[in-house]
Amino acid sequence: MTHHDHLILQSQTIWAEICRNQADNAGNTVIDAKSLDVIAQNTKTVIAIINAKSYSKLYLSKNVKELFGYTEDDLSLGILQYIKFMTLDHALFPVVAGRWYVKYLKAISFEEKINQQIVFIGSKFKTRGGKTIRALIQTGHLEEDENRNPIKIINSIQDISHFVKDDFWWMRFTYGEAPQKVKYYHSSIGKSFDNDILSEREKEILRLIYEGIDSPEIAQKLTITIATVHTHRRNMLNRTGLKDTTALLQIAMSIGMI
Repeated sequence: MTHHDHLILQSQTIWAEICRNQADNAGNTVIDAKSLDVIAQNTKTVIAIINAKSYSKLYLSKNVKELFGYTEDDLSLGILQYIKFMTLDHALFPVVAGRWYVKYLKAISFEEKINQQIVFIGSKFKTRGGKTIRALIQTGHLEEDENRNPIKIINSIQDISHFVKDDFWWMRFTYGEAPQKVKYYHSSIGKSFDNDILSEREKEILRLIYEGIDSPEIAQKLTITIATVHTHRRNMLNRTGLKDTTALLQIAMSIGMI
């Protein structure tokens, strides 16, 4: 058994735990493939819909070949197939991510199991041509059972290599009524946090940057020093592994952080 095969077996076990006790009517959702293909093409995003019980793909946008070099036949195994395309240094990503999600899925109440979204930033994949890319994967529940466990999952996958500077990856889990609860995991230290990857002060500074306000004005507005503003900006980039503030703004807005 190869290393990747072993990871697939582990992921199957984790995935079964996430999706246990599902209803049998998982085939009822109508998937508008044509509309999804248009959205995927316009946003340069690969969209995949996965049957959470069988791990198989129900839909994969046609631009997967254009963006990553793979065809539907290459990805016939569905979500588990992606493990075979991870780089060696990120090969444990699916297992760690799955276990982390299961842990918190068990810990939160039925009432809190709404509006769930999990995002993965910076994981490494290889295209069919051998190029290493960094991915942004956003995952949501398209259909749930009576226990609010996933029946169908929708993934959007983007190449964010031009935004990422560091080798680590991180994931962010949001759930519940607004204001949503947030947890995140950072691979560089192998640790979970019961808060967001950016502090409220850092988000406030990032929103002001988005509005076009420069560091001296931000410092004056928040009654802090310019050096403190610069420290917050540097800390945000170091913690997220992103190249610059433009990249940070793009990612933060994409995942609904600000």
